[in-house]
Amino acid sequence: MSFTEEVRAELGKTMAPSTLEQESELGALLCCTARFENDGLLVTSDSPAVRTKCFTLLEKASKISNMRDFGLPEGEDGVFVRLPGRDLLRLRGWFRKDGTLVPSLVGSGKQEKAYVRGMVLGTGTFADPAKEYFTELTFRSIPQRSQMEEILSRYSVDLREGTHHRLPSLYARDAQAIADLLALCGAGESVLALENARVLRQFRGNINRQVNCETANIAKTVSASRKQIEDIDYLADHGVLETLPEPLQEMARVRRDHPDASLPELGSLLDPPVGKSGVNHRLRRLSEAADRARNQGRNEETTVDAGNMEEQ
Repeated sequence: MSFTEEVRAELGKTMAPSTLEQESELGALLCCTARFENDGLLVTSDSPAVRTKCFTLLEKASKISNMRDFGLPEGEDGVFVRLPGRDLLRLRGWFRKDGTLVPSLVGSGKQEKAYVRGMVLGTGTFADPAKEYFTELTFRSIPQRSQMEEILSRYSVDLREGTHHRLPSLYARDAQAIADLLALCGAGESVLALENARVLRQFRGNINRQVNCETANIAKTVSASRKQIEDIDYLADHGVLETLPEPLQEMARVRRDHPDASLPELGSLLDPPVGKSGVNHRLRRLSEAADRARNQGRNEETTVDAGNMEEQ
């Protein structure tokens, strides 16, 4: 089951205690998952959890004693719900011309939260938090989005405006914003699942960063050691090493014998032991001596070549 369906399943089981809240949630569901026909409603959602919640709220909020009395024929575009004229007229009165709910259905804090729950249940999609943080709510009109955005702002839930298949939407890529939205809906179990995934991702991220850092340090140490040994070999091959001070000769022997050792480890092998900075200083002096020897060798080669040209 996807995380979207997990959220829908939880919200589908959450039933507001008062009729006013139930009407607010039903109004939100009708905004995004149904359209009015001449003698009823066409529920277009393909989610079983959304359909079940919509039918349950219709029984409660629309004063219909038994939805089965009016039939639920399946159609290609959704499920058609035939309603008595008085109930259909009552439901139509919940909406303004721009498709938003009338103020009386979002007049209290509890009604606002019920409205948000209905919109999230009906149109919200959520990515798997183990892979990425993303949620999106899609609306049929800009006024509907504006009404939702205004309510969310009062609860400090920060979603950004966007478009989805040319329809206005609100979305978030921040785990905290998604958690705030779910908490506002009353989806406590989903919040816990999100937080668990969030902690696991952070833990794995820290492990990966540590491994990458250690790998980079090892690669850096190996590269530096290879360069140091090349310098030492050059000094030895050209008879320069034996002319250097004894501490540098000792440093050269220890480095050649222990190519994989770190600077502190090399220092502990010297007699007397030397700290990391002292080892680094001696290795730098060996490198400088090798550079000087190479430069001197190149200069001598240049002088010889110039002499040969003059003789010719």
